Amino acid sequence: MSRGFYEISGRTEISLRDEFFDTLYGNGIEISKKQTGLLRIMRRDASGELIKCSCSVGASKMADKTLPCQICLGEGYLWDESYVDFYRTDPSGAGGMREKLSPPGLVNVPQRSFYIKYDDSLTEDDRVIELFLDAEGLIAEPRRRKAIYRIGAVFDFRADNGRVEYLRATGYEEKSLPLNPR
Repeated sequence: MSRGFYEISGRTEISLRDEFFDTLYGNGIEISKKQTGLLRIMRRDASGELIKCSCSVGASKMADKTLPCQICLGEGYLWDESYVDFYRTDPSGAGGMREKLSPPGLVNVPQRSFYIKYDDSLTEDDRVIELFLDAEGLIAEPRRRKAIYRIGAVFDFRADNGRVEYLRATGYEEKSLPLNPR
């Protein structure tokens, strides 16, 4: 049996997961574009509710933002941090500012999008934390947090067969929490 010149056997579509991996870590012809940061994943109990910190059990049931707790750093809930590699973009143009109309007037809200590998779990209750980097893009020593982003939405990007290829978390910078506890 003869085969035609243009017949293809095997996979015919690109793997978005492989392409995203190459974007983060590079390959023979593409340089790495990853940035290392932290994921602050909120702890949950058996029923899926966030676990409150002991500092938020007073009369107000809220964490003190002016004199933050040394355990939760003013979040009000317990959390765990782990390193994550991501690709960050400013979705709304230069500077990542999105104009939002609120009762006092027009407010500029700094927005960021973080593209994260498919196997990292992330919800709207969690945070993405940027770290200070050196000139080569490595984490600067001593390690310090640069910005904390509250996640507004998490989107999973799926291919034709429904497999999650990567995640996009969109959020805004939170200015009220301490970045680097003593």
